Amino acid sequence: RRYRRMGEFVEVMKGLWTQDTFTHAGDFYQVAGGRLPIRPRQLPTPPVYAATRSTAGKEVIARHCDVWFLPYDPGYRLYDDNLRAMAREIRDMDARAAALGRTMRYGISAHVIAAPTMARAEVEADALEAHGQKDRVSAVAAKALGAGLMGTPREIAERIRRYEDIGVECLMLHFHPMMDGLETFAGEVMPLL
Repeated sequence: RRYRRMGEFVEVMKGLWTQDTFTHAGDFYQVAGGRLPIRPRQLPTPPVYAATRSTAGKEVIARHCDVWFLPYDPGYRLYDDNLRAMAREIRDMDARAAALGRTMRYGISAHVIAAPTMARAEVEADALEAHGQKDRVSAVAAKALGAGLMGTPREIAERIRRYEDIGVECLMLHFHPMMDGLETFAGEVMPLL
């Protein structure tokens, strides 16, 4: 039910974005002569980003969305396993989208820890994973270590290239502390890319 609702919501959103007047009579949403006073300039529509592990959700994303945020298991030590699993997931989603005459793009959400050595990055990652057991909010960043974007700037750049090689083009990155991590990434990792 939740994915049928999601699919219908995206249909309504895209209809409002692309039509001067939009009408929809669905199971979840009713729109009679809907209009947006300002419509997107990005054609045909702005990209729709989504994430799910559910088979039903993947079908909706393949049909209606543009960028799928790939799932992975938590734990920075699982980087290689997660990378292989994401490559399989991309092949599966590419087939789903192709069957509908569509193509997909891919992204990951990842917590980044850049340090002078891998050993130092592992100490910080272990501390974050321990902190992540406190509550649901703390767990978000800890789970995002499963993308494996931690280590020296060179190691992080190499891992980003490996993601690019399997088809990941969108990185939603977070850091702690945010500004320090962002400055390190911009100054030490990005020049290597």
